[in-house]
Amino acid sequence: MTRPEPPIEGLERESDGDLDLASDLAVDLGGGLEVDLASDLASDLASDLASDLASADEPAGDAGVELTILHLDDEYVAVDKPAGVLVHRTGLAAASDPGVYALQLVRDRVGARVFPIHRLDRPTSGVLIFGRSPEAASRLAAAFAARAVDKRYVAIVRGYAPEAAIVDHPVPANERAGAPLREATSELRRLAIAELPVAVGRYSSARYSLVELHPRTGRWHQLRRHCAHLRHPIVGDTNYGDGAHNRLFRGRFECHRLGLVAASLAFTHPYSGERIVLRAGPDAALLRALDGLGWAWPDG
Repeated sequence: MTRPEPPIEGLERESDGDLDLASDLAVDLGGGLEVDLASDLASDLASDLASDLASADEPAGDAGVELTILHLDDEYVAVDKPAGVLVHRTGLAAASDPGVYALQLVRDRVGARVFPIHRLDRPTSGVLIFGRSPEAASRLAAAFAARAVDKRYVAIVRGYAPEAAIVDHPVPANERAGAPLREATSELRRLAIAELPVAVGRYSSARYSLVELHPRTGRWHQLRRHCAHLRHPIVGDTNYGDGAHNRLFRGRFECHRLGLVAASLAFTHPYSGERIVLRAGPDAALLRALDGLGWAWPDG
């Protein structure tokens, strides 16, 4: 039996300035923003590029944060970025926020400067790749811009999502008030459903779906906005999600994070021609939620 999904009530708002914008090499932010190499946002992003360069030799922040290296060769290094870690310092992060920056953490692991190619939102975990030289970063950035990189995300969303859907809905170009809308398209495929005997709002039970998401384009918070547009917001999303369901996950599963993972990234290596497939899985908090819902992680 189907039931209408309610409006997203009890919205919570992130206030820690966690939005990541791209440098001139960055083109894909996954759940965040994708910018073409010749983007008209280039001038607006200049300060963020300056932050990248200025902070490249600074301490990484919390030394207790560990990054798992997924791939390492002479040109690229890929890691599994934990939720809550910024890719790099941005002008949007509060000056008082000490931050933990993946850019510096990866630099410390490989013992040399690395160069960002794409971005993940701060609350999103998963596959993140850096170039080990400006040229290497530029080559792979061009593949992102040409839509030659396959990106797969896995998310937990509220309600029973459709079995399959293509969302073609414009989103703002950036977080600034009055920002122009940009075309954005995402694909959704439902992998599993679950129902908890817990009353939430006007319903006597709580329903959830495990979904696979493929952004055809990539814009600022695209996947998060598109799931909310379908009225199936990602659980744990404090910008576009449902506060009641977010609180249920915190209390029942001790899951305080966004239920979105950049699960895989596949591309042809610009130098060797080898097909590279990188995968990342859930952390302990997300595993508790998956177990509680009776789901296994989809390797894909």
